[in-house]
This record gives sequence, structure tokens and C-alpha cells, in this order.
Amino acid sequence: MEICALLALLGSDPVAVNDHGLVFAGVEGPVLIASELIPADTRNRWLANRPDLPPAQRIAALWSADAPSQAWELMQRHRIGIGEDIAVYQAMLRWVARQQTEMKWPSTARPQLVMVITADGPAPANILRRFESGLRDLRALLDSMPWPRWAGPLVILAPGAELSGVSPDQQLVIRPALPIIRIPDALDSHDQRQAIARIACNLYWALSFPPDQGWPRWLLDGMAGVAEARSMGQGPSPRRMLELRRQAGIGTLQQVLLDQQRDPELATAVCAVLTHSLRRRHLPSFVDMLRNNVDSISALQIAYGLDLSALVDGR
Repeated sequence: MEICALLALLGSDPVAVNDHGLVFAGVEGPVLIASELIPADTRNRWLANRPDLPPAQRIAALWSADAPSQAWELMQRHRIGIGEDIAVYQAMLRWVARQQTEMKWPSTARPQLVMVITADGPAPANILRRFESGLRDLRALLDSMPWPRWAGPLVILAPGAELSGVSPDQQLVIRPALPIIRIPDALDSHDQRQAIARIACNLYWALSFPPDQGWPRWLLDGMAGVAEARSMGQGPSPRRMLELRRQAGIGTLQQVLLDQQRDPELATAVCAVLTHSLRRRHLPSFVDMLRNNVDSISALQIAYGLDLSALVDGR
């Protein structure tokens, strides 16, 4: 009997998975079928839906089953990064290769290579230069932090470009394989540099294993604000940032740091302190505390030795 016919007769998902294959409930008892005999799509779908399997095995099956969003969700839940499990990484690379073949993109062995797609041919070289410059600035800003890895190139949609599966208003496709960034339309060079800095910064934090409830809104606003300032060839003015914190006062600052009030400018004034060259070595400890559900004010006190009055007074 052909294997597909046998699976149809069994008519159910496997009841168990072991080192020898998949076990099904047969009429007269369990039926063991070797994994390699089952069609790949069917096998991967079954494996992905079994919560009793090791997370890495399910994640690899999801990439193989062309379910990148579900795979990334599971990778975040179990904190499995690229390179930590060879089967997962191989499945991701196969997915990237399939996507590049379907889209007719050139394949590359450089995992962080930037690829630009435009509506009508090659992208203007200035967009690529601005983006590469923006990434360099961001890496310098966050040089105390590990840089997130992704499989395949980072795909940039230049103004006017279209890509199947990406809506025109979608700025980011967040995943650890072929992440996508869209450059907004109708921007002059000044605004475009700032937009690139902001979107690249958002991608960085999205790929950096956020806590279950996500990164604090103030942290994303503030880091993007600092990145935008650096994209223009200058960091935020320390004097101006201190002035903003003093004007806000302890009460408003507390509300912003607890995400009870949104103020991107004040958040930038706080992140300017966190990323200062003399203090940024504390950023990894601070981020780890946030990742482990420590509140922002306590994390600042522990990692940086800064309380609210110190932020306001500039100490």
C-alpha cells in the first residue's frame, strides 16, 4: 500500500513521535511510520502542532512548513536565537533559499547583506548609502549591546517599491530571516535619513527578544529619537536633554518611565543619558532587567545607579 493511502486510511494526526518515526492509532493497534516516508509538508505540519515535542524541533518544522510568523513567535517565547540550534538554522536557510528563488533575488552567503528592491529597476545609490550609514551609526550607538542576527539579506523596499505579502503602509516585516524595511515615500534627504534611523532602530529592538509584554514604549521612542539625532551627524545636545528633564520634573518623568504617559521628546532625553559614551556599558544589564520584567525605574537604579532626582538634576 502506498504511504499516502495508508495515511488516509489512518485518518488522524499522529498520537506520538519518537526517534523512529510517527505513531498513529491503527484499527488493530499502533502503527509506526518512519518520518522520511511521510510527505514533507504533512510531516512538518504535524510536528509543528505537537506541544510535547522539543521547541527547537517544532520551530524547525514551522520554517519548513512556510510559517515564519509562527516560527518567530515560538523562537521568542523560548529565547532561541540564530545559531543556537543547528536544525532550526538549517530550516531557516532553506526557507530563505526558497523565498529568494521565488522572488528571483540573487542568493548570498553574507547574512547581513543589504538588498534593495525598487518599483522600476535598481534603487538609487543614495538610498543604499544612507541606509548603510544609518546601520553604522546605530551599531556605534549600541556598541555595548549584542547585534541581532538574521538569516539572508535585510530587504529594503525603496520608495514606490511593491512586494507580495507586504502592504503599502507596512514599514517593517519583523522576523529573523529576510526582515523587510520600507523607506517612506516623498521624503527629502534630511527626513529620509531620520526615517531610516528610526525604522532601523525599531527593527533592532524587535529582533532583540523583547519581554513578553514588549519593550517599554518610552524606550522605543527614546532610542529612536537618539538614533535620528545621530543620523544627522550629531548626537542629542546634552544641555538640551537636561533642560527637557528639568522642565518635566520628577512626576512627569515617572509617568513616562512607567508608560502612563507618552512623550517621545522626554524619552529621548532619558535615552541620551543611557547611551552616553561614559554610561552605555550599563545598557546590557539594564535591558536584561527589562527582559526579566523589572520595572524601568528600578532597572535604572540598579543598572545605572540613577534615580529620578538624579535624572532631573543631571547628576
